[in-house]
Amino acid sequence: MFAKLNIPIREAQKFIDSFDWTLEDILKLKSYYTSNQQHAQNVIKPALSKDKIWDGNGVSELNFPRQIGKRHIFISHSHGDIEIVKKLAFAIEQEFEVECFIDSMVWNNMNDLIRFFDDNYSLNDAKTAYSYSKRNYSTAHVHTMLSMALLEMINDCECFLFVGSENSTLQLQRFKNDEKATLSPWIYAENTFVNHVKPIIPRWLYPELNLFSGGIGRIDEDRKLNIAYRLDLSTFHTITAALLLNLCEEECTQSDFLYRLYEESGALEQLKPLLD
Repeated sequence: MFAKLNIPIREAQKFIDSFDWTLEDILKLKSYYTSNQQHAQNVIKPALSKDKIWDGNGVSELNFPRQIGKRHIFISHSHGDIEIVKKLAFAIEQEFEVECFIDSMVWNNMNDLIRFFDDNYSLNDAKTAYSYSKRNYSTAHVHTMLSMALLEMINDCECFLFVGSENSTLQLQRFKNDEKATLSPWIYAENTFVNHVKPIIPRWLYPELNLFSGGIGRIDEDRKLNIAYRLDLSTFHTITAALLLNLCEEECTQSDFLYRLYEESGALEQLKPLLD
């Protein structure tokens, strides 16, 4: 992971609205994400060893398959913004020839995996209730699998793009005025990880900088538990629809697009100490 970028949802919508979305485009968009989802819809096909112990790595890879080396931009978002995020990713891929990663479009729903384990190991003999402690145990395993898969994908993608919206962030009176918060534990985990991982300079940037080595199934309930976590966006560089549209006009693609994106957003500033 090299660059941390932030795009407000309104800017994402402006960028999307700048294109004339024909029926063919909409069908192409739907087909693209359907094919990605079908690739992951082996739903529950984990390997069970002869001694009745599940291969945790195998279960994780079957349900949350890594795409190491295949994606450029990891998009962190709220599920409530998924339709806008899908269009944003599709437009970026079509215009700039880079690959975006949206977890829910490639990976299975973790709740399906939790339900599979619970139905087989946590349900009582009468099949009327689940063991609370056993459900906690299975949920902890699945959450750990998903967390590790997310961290591996974030670390492998060179650009982390956070889509800020009313669904993904909020401000609470108990927090400082300039601090954002989120009710999503997954957004919190992703944000915390990118703020602690050391940036890795993409190899394609070496010639540009004269560098030759180095690296630095949701269930709705009437009573919903809300827990807010602070989000640190202080080191993120904000991008706008205007910037993306300018790069469209410049016909930048692939590494040229990524370089101009990092240059214009200020993400390259972190390399100054290496160049001085």
